Amino acid sequence: MLGPSEGGLGGPDAPDGFPASGRNAYLPGANTFFANVLTWSIHPPALKDSLGILLPKPSKGNYNAFASYRVIARMQTFSKIAERIINQPLIKLAKASGLYSIGPTRSLPQRATFDTGISLKHWVQEAQTAGLKASTMFLDIQGGFDNVDHSILLQRLRSKDTPVFMTRWISNFIAYRQCAIIFPGSPRNMKGINTGIPQGSPLSRILFVIYVEPFHSFLDPTRELSISYVDDIQITVSPLSWRTNTRLLEEAYRRIKAAASAIGLSFSTHKTDLMH
Repeated sequence: MLGPSEGGLGGPDAPDGFPASGRNAYLPGANTFFANVLTWSIHPPALKDSLGILLPKPSKGNYNAFASYRVIARMQTFSKIAERIINQPLIKLAKASGLYSIGPTRSLPQRATFDTGISLKHWVQEAQTAGLKASTMFLDIQGGFDNVDHSILLQRLRSKDTPVFMTRWISNFIAYRQCAIIFPGSPRNMKGINTGIPQGSPLSRILFVIYVEPFHSFLDPTRELSISYVDDIQITVSPLSWRTNTRLLEEAYRRIKAAASAIGLSFSTHKTDLMH
């Protein structure tokens, strides 16, 4: 709360953090503010405005299409502080209550991007040592964060006895947001958003992991390795033949596609890859 994170972007309300000379003066009022926000399970509407930064996606042949860009929400500073206050206990609760599987990386503590590569490499090398054939299917969730259904997310939280104050605060946080897309010459007009969760929010990663938990539970951990990196998922199998690999991955795809469809998500066909 005493300043912006190193190398990060401050929110549109306080882009440079608190001035060093006046930080202590903010603390009593700020502590009272956040205590009230959590006690009453509200996220003030004034903190829901964000600026949408357009970031070009790598390796796109045509950048004239909007789909070639990713919108990252630049949240307000006080909003990000409130999210972080909720984020840590939610992660601990989610782990204890089984709201997510161990498959996701990057979005969870002590589950770095490095773990994705190491886990896949270990599985493949172990299979090769045993004389098996390893094949991996790579999937990309289409518009993942933008297509999160609020009612399904909140129901999943309630189903695991998430504290009422926390569920109510999250419901208030994700509902009726406003965002202005920023680009050269843009008027910065705020537009209402009542679907999805903001990509760029400190809280959105764990909420998305909780939302897509069925992807991992629909798979068989005894014969399929499933690891996800935010909205990218890989499934690896390693039986005795390539033909069997293809059949098993086809079955796994049908199951995970059905799980995605049940929560309003789908996979980008042109981003689906198979590697033997």
